[in-house]
Amino acid sequence: MNRTRALCVFLATALCVVDAQAGTSLGTGTGTGTGAAPASDAAGGDVTAPPPLDLELATARCGNLRSESALTLLDAARRALCANPRTRQAWAAVEAQKAVVGARKADYWPKLSASAAIGRVTADAQVPGHSELNSSFSGTSNELRLDLNWLLFDFGMRDASQGYETGLLTVALTTLDGAVQSVFLETAETYFKAQSSFAALEAATQAEHLARQILEVVTAKVDAGAGLESDRLQARATVAQASLDRVRTQSAYRGAIGTLAVALHLRPNVEITLAPMPASSELTRQTLPAIEALVGRALNTNPAVLAARARLDAARRAEQVARTAGRPQLALIAAGVRSDTPVDRVATRQTIDTTSVGVQLTVPLFDGQSRRSRIRQSEADALDRDAQLFSASREVENQVWTSYVGVVSSTDELEVCRELLAAAEASYELALGRYRSGIGGMLELLSAQSTVASARMQAASVTTQERLRRIRLSASLGTIDFDALQ
Repeated sequence: MNRTRALCVFLATALCVVDAQAGTSLGTGTGTGTGAAPASDAAGGDVTAPPPLDLELATARCGNLRSESALTLLDAARRALCANPRTRQAWAAVEAQKAVVGARKADYWPKLSASAAIGRVTADAQVPGHSELNSSFSGTSNELRLDLNWLLFDFGMRDASQGYETGLLTVALTTLDGAVQSVFLETAETYFKAQSSFAALEAATQAEHLARQILEVVTAKVDAGAGLESDRLQARATVAQASLDRVRTQSAYRGAIGTLAVALHLRPNVEITLAPMPASSELTRQTLPAIEALVGRALNTNPAVLAARARLDAARRAEQVARTAGRPQLALIAAGVRSDTPVDRVATRQTIDTTSVGVQLTVPLFDGQSRRSRIRQSEADALDRDAQLFSASREVENQVWTSYVGVVSSTDELEVCRELLAAAEASYELALGRYRSGIGGMLELLSAQSTVASARMQAASVTTQERLRRIRLSASLGTIDFDALQ
């Protein structure tokens, strides 16, 4: 429950963005459909075409990204949770079910109603043979009525219905939990893909810089008469290839930024500056909890399992509702009536006050086997929900295992990549020095430069993958890794 409350607070924070940023936008949005020409329907009448979706107007309450500040994962997650319709739908479902639970509580209170009636009445009474007994009346007739109905005992019907609706509220809350985590995880994956593309662009830019450095060294040797023209041509080809790789990675980076902008419900051409990647965690094999403990924790906290378990509980409560539907009901009833000249009872003007108090017992005798059919349906639904719970549990166990293996692999890869990059940079410096002194050859230098570029590219990829896999493991456990958001 604490986890659910924390996620709801996080979502509420995302949904409640400062009105100062959004309020004016709602009043000054410039839709492109307000001046559209009316279209003609098949009958010849004019119908106004609906305006196209104004993205800025639809997400104005979420505020705008500030171009001068770098985008962190926390900013991206908050924006996505605010603008994504799935979180809004899940939040609305929770509020609707809360209202249903509140309505069920009203069943325990007495029902009090009042009514009033007024009318114009004309009555003539004729007694054949006795004209002295004839009478007539013309005037108004009215009635004021107050009724009380209080269900005292229903042998568990109201309790079962209240428990069923409360169970559905739990389902809505866990569904909201799952929607928040699903949107967050999708945003994190898109965000880290953009980070990976940016890191690849930096690595490609550094590789191009090294290639140009090699070209300068080779050109200096050729101009001094100590180098070969073939070496310079080979160095120029290496620079061209490095430039081509940089252009390609730059295009991939722009595509990833556009995809991230769309995930945040912004225009794909918006300018986004990513925050620097934080240092990698010190997570190792020794600090990772045992897989058995992680699986056990996930089965108690993962939203998918909790939602399946809540649906099973609601199905069992629905079965209880069906069983209690055929039980007797005992109610207290009371009525107070004031009738002014009721013409169905009197022929002269007079007022009659009537008061009644009593108890009413209702016993269902025969319902055409409908209650038994509803019980069988509820039992079948409970069996289906139980199977869904089993399936969800197995799926979560697989997610935890896959994420766990990925995190373990990332910790090993990070350590190896650090060693690889250090060795590659040292090898390049050595090869460059050997070439300058005339001891080393061109192929040795280019090979060392290629190894450095590859090592930097792999290190950048593994770094982003390590953080993403850690977030996936956290999500499979049913939590949000707030450390990774910073």
